[in-house]
Amino acid sequence: MRAVLSLLFVTLCSNSAFTSPLKTGQAGENLVSKDEVNILMYGVLQFSESLHHMYQSTEARLARVMTAVSRTESEVKKLGYDTEAAAQTKQQIKEKLQLIKAQTKALQIQVQENRGKVTRVELEEAQLKKKLHSMEENLNSSVSDTFKGGLDEVDTRTETQIAESKPADV
Repeated sequence: MRAVLSLLFVTLCSNSAFTSPLKTGQAGENLVSKDEVNILMYGVLQFSESLHHMYQSTEARLARVMTAVSRTESEVKKLGYDTEAAAQTKQQIKEKLQLIKAQTKALQIQVQENRGKVTRVELEEAQLKKKLHSMEENLNSSVSDTFKGGLDEVDTRTETQIAESKPADV
């Protein structure tokens, strides 16, 4: 940096030498005093230090900006990855939701079929109970008829046996 400032100073000095009128060698002219040259040099040094300070502060700011940009880029990449992962998760959720809907529909169909089967079984059970009751009534009526007929037959046989077993004398 000092080399740049020195080069700048030399350039300024040489530039002022080219732009100043040529000295004619007249005896009456006043040359610039040493104090004025020192003041000018002091101003040039202050200006170069100011430029150097601006350069360093600009460099520091640029470094901070680059760090912030780098951090922002990494955050954007991370957000990109997160977005991609979220999209994949969303797709998986949609697929699983479709599977659950299909399973639910299949279960609803199975429930309807089972309700129909249960209704048929209940109807058949009611019909069987009705037939059983009817058969019980028929059995009861035929048992009572058979029992009555059987008793009459038993009575007739018993009377015949009694009559046959009686002695003829009596």
